[in-house]
Amino acid sequence: MQLDQSPSAPRPSFWTSFAGVLTAIAALLSALVAAGTLIYQVVGDDDAPVAAVDSAPASARPEADPATTAPDTSAPVEPVGGLPWTGPLTFDNSGVDFDVTPPSSRLSTGIDVYDGGGHIVAYGVGLKNVARWNQAAAPTARDCADLLRSHGVSQAAFDQGAVFCVRTRGAGRIVAVRFVKPVEGGYEIQATIWPAQE
Repeated sequence: MQLDQSPSAPRPSFWTSFAGVLTAIAALLSALVAAGTLIYQVVGDDDAPVAAVDSAPASARPEADPATTAPDTSAPVEPVGGLPWTGPLTFDNSGVDFDVTPPSSRLSTGIDVYDGGGHIVAYGVGLKNVARWNQAAAPTARDCADLLRSHGVSQAAFDQGAVFCVRTRGAGRIVAVRFVKPVEGGYEIQATIWPAQE
């Protein structure tokens, strides 16, 4: 079949040509990959275990009163030597950056965790920098570092009185976060930050 090359003949649309169809398919695939990446980064790995702390061997867990099964919500998170900062913050979907002193709860590219609809979520694809502390005694920096190494997840549900260990994604600092009470637009947390642990 030969196309009429006269100036009065209309030219076929680019999108009906083979090159046009391939261009449209490539654009659609690129958009789907970008959307999937964004969703994975925001939602995280839903298959990660949330309550795996109790499965740790007894030697890896701090001693606790066997009669106590739930964390003591009135127990403060106690600071230890080498502490760079401790204090209250507002935790919301803007996130918290624990690598700056004092920590910042303003939306930035340095956030370590954020409120993902009632879940504390580690910011960053594949980072398992959150672990729930289920012992009655407040965690130490070493307790949190060990727990994060063995039971870190990308996200976990939080409630009032819950204590979490967090590793920052920048300096690798160790943070104990206690959820104090709901406040307008978020949650009041008490954070204790230690330097990175080996």
